Order: sequence, then structure tokens, then C-alpha cells
Amino acid sequence: MKFFLLFNLLLLTSLFAKEGGWVGSGGELFKDAHNPWFLKNTKVISYCVQLDTKSFSTDLKTAEKEIKGAFSYWANEFKKAGVQNQNGRFDLGGQRIIKEKCHKNSDLIFKLGYGTLNKAEIAHLVKPEKYIGVTIRKNYSVETLKGDGIIYISSDLGPHKYENPDGNLYEKAWGRPKLLRFALIHELGHVFGIPHSGNSIMSQIFLDQMLNKYLVDAFMDLPVDSFLQPDDNFESCTIDRKIKTFVFRMKSYEDCLKVKKINDGEFELFALTTQDKKERRIGTLTSLFPVLWDINSRPASVLQITNAQKVFTPAETGFRSFMYGPLIQDQGYKATLMIDGTLPKSVYVKIRSTSFALYGEHKKKIEPLVITQSPLSLLLLKDPIQ
Repeated sequence: MKFFLLFNLLLLTSLFAKEGGWVGSGGELFKDAHNPWFLKNTKVISYCVQLDTKSFSTDLKTAEKEIKGAFSYWANEFKKAGVQNQNGRFDLGGQRIIKEKCHKNSDLIFKLGYGTLNKAEIAHLVKPEKYIGVTIRKNYSVETLKGDGIIYISSDLGPHKYENPDGNLYEKAWGRPKLLRFALIHELGHVFGIPHSGNSIMSQIFLDQMLNKYLVDAFMDLPVDSFLQPDDNFESCTIDRKIKTFVFRMKSYEDCLKVKKINDGEFELFALTTQDKKERRIGTLTSLFPVLWDINSRPASVLQITNAQKVFTPAETGFRSFMYGPLIQDQGYKATLMIDGTLPKSVYVKIRSTSFALYGEHKKKIEPLVITQSPLSLLLLKDPIQ
């Protein structure tokens, strides 16, 4: 067994701004450092939970519920974006997840609070208070491509709670279970080989923004957005009044356009009245056809492998030293907009994991008819003090 520690961590930028110095910006030879810990040859993932009741402001039962929620989030994400064992690609998240008592062979140990760390872990972290959350891979086999380790969530009580030198972070964060789930989803993403990326739940600044005292209430009000694929149902309530009337044939009292996915090539459209939540079907968006020149999808994780691995055949790897996991969607489509009582219209649809845009003709010009952006991704760009 190769002993290896990997820190997939979120650092509070303000905590490291004490002195200037030499800084590198990429080009590292990561090898297998960002590999997922579990692949198709791992049928069951065993995990356990340790909680320091003196330094963590939630109870064990609540914490275990949020951990299950984090696992369910990623299982659903990987199911939507499954690659179906294509050559050169690998699936994620197909394992059965079981909770057990902690022992030295546990695949994943959730350590919640400073008091759960052992001496070796504290020594390696140097100062655990500098982290909100950190994922540490302790062992990894280049033959089975399997790892094990811990997810540590910092204390929010007592002398070893996460540092807050500028007073901008929310105190006793884990007393609000949704914030804990956000943190667990972020760190568990690293276990599945997803590095800091994008402007969503795996953003490098995600936990820093989430715990900012000026934004924390907004995070509490938001749904947990999809990371790999856009949500199947969403609403847009900022459509131009004339477009609502003349393109979508909506009534003056109808506030929002609701879009529901039927299948990969079709959406149903509804006019929504927010006051009484009434919906009226107004048409469909159908015949979506991908445009090859407008593809910018990227893998959520990359698997680096050597000749020592015994999981994939040469044909399955595509005779390469790396494989791609599920893709983060970024695709353009030609489509047909069919609003009840009007003629079909040719439109263009741009779907990303955090946004949906529909372009079509209005007043003899091509312009955006609908643009929705994930509230979470917008919040991550917000200046907290404005």
C-alpha cells in the first residue's frame, strides 16, 4: 500500500494574507493525487462518523442525517450524468453506502470537530483552525485504484474553532444543518475526484462565501443546485413583459415561465402565477438537436492510471494513461418552440450546469427570450458588503 496524503481543501483566503512571498500558479505533476477514491471495482463504501460534542454545534443524529444527504446528492448527480461504461470513460457513484463503527479499515471517516483528530492528523494539518473543511486521502493502491481517508469539518465552538480574524464569518455555523450539508457535499466531491472548479458548489471560494455573515441567510434560502447537469425543472421570472405577451402568450397576471424536462429532447412550458402557484401549460420546447461547434462540456474528474492498475482493460482505457469521468454539461442545441395557438419557431438553446438560455426571433431580431442563472452561482459572485 502506498501511503499518500492529499489535501483537497478549502482555505480561507483572508487567513493566508498575513505576508507576501513566492507563490506558484499551476503546472504541478499531480499523477494520481486527484483520482476518485472509489471506482467500479468497489461495490460497497463503508463510512463512520466521529463527532466532538464539546466543539461542534450540532448533535450526532443530525450530522449523520446531513452526511446521508450529501451521499444522496452525489448519487443523484452521477446518475443523471452516467457515462455507461464507454471506452476511455468511467462511471462514479454506483456503490452501496453503509455506515459502520469506526475501525482502521473504514473506507471513509467523517471527523467533525477538533477533538476527533489524532496526533498525526493534527501534526500534518499544522493548524486545523485554518480550515473550514479538508479531505485527506491516507492510502491509495495503484493496482486497485482505491483510496481511504477522512473528511474533517472544523470545530465551530471552543478554542480550536475555525479562525475568524476579521469577524466576517458566521459563528456556530453547524447549528444550522443546511450549512453543514453544503460543507459535506463540497468535501465529498473531492473524494469522488472533483477538484475545485466552476462557479457552484465545488468553487474554490464556496465555503468562504457560504459562512460569510452577510450572505449566510441567502445560502440558507437557496436549494442545493445541480453540479453536473442542470435541474430538470426551473423557473424564470425576469422575462421582458413584451416577450412574455407576444412570444409566450402569457397573461398579464402570470409572473413566471416554468420549464419542465420531459426527456432529453423535450421540455414542457407553463405560465406560473406565483401568488396562488397556479400553472397553465402553454407549449413545448422540442426537437433539441446538439450543435457540434457549440460543445464545451468538460469532465468533472480525471483518472490518472499506470500500467500497474488491474481495474480496466487496455480497450476500456482507450490505451491511454488517463480516463474521463462524468461531464459537466455545456452544450448548444437547435430546437423548435411550439406555443399553443401559434406557428412553430426555430430557436437556439444553450444549456449549462448552472444556466439555461433560449434565443429566438422577436421584432425581426434574434435576442435572448429566456435566461436563467443558478441563484447559487450568482451568490458566489456577490460582494458580501454591497
